Amino acid sequence: NLFGAKTSIKGQGFNIGGQSLGGILGGNLSSQYYTDVETKRKFLGITTGTSRDTYYSETDQLFKSQISLVFKGMADSIKAVAPALGISTSLVTDKLNNFVVDIGRVATDGLSQEDLQKRLTAVFSAFGDRLASSILPGFEKFQKVGEGYYETVVRVSSGVEQASGLLDN
Repeated sequence: NLFGAKTSIKGQGFNIGGQSLGGILGGNLSSQYYTDVETKRKFLGITTGTSRDTYYSETDQLFKSQISLVFKGMADSIKAVAPALGISTSLVTDKLNNFVVDIGRVATDGLSQEDLQKRLTAVFSAFGDRLASSILPGFEKFQKVGEGYYETVVRVSSGVEQASGLLDN
């Protein structure tokens, strides 16, 4: 107790930094697990210094494949609604491929399974809104209270498709 150091974990989670959505859809998701560690050094029982470090390790293949499926699902749904909105699928595909994904750090330590699910839903819902507003701008005026931008685009395109079908009949 007179000399030494006390090390404790202050945070854990995963990080998805800046990379193209096209690269992710091509199977090249770059992601890491992170751990924030705090070390307190002591001399004669008195704390003489504190250091904080972050350690990164590569995420496993299961994590990468599951997260990639989320990104793919969002990209596919945006591509699917484009024709109903009169937007070229090739233009949307180009925009999607060049879109920069930067989720950042997502803390997962100390969360129950239910809370973890809520956090991931919130993170990817926010990402979906940013993606949709970047690729298909101009739908803000159609948003309902409490509805995300991504949901708005899907709802509006579905309505346009139904109306077009009825008019064709």
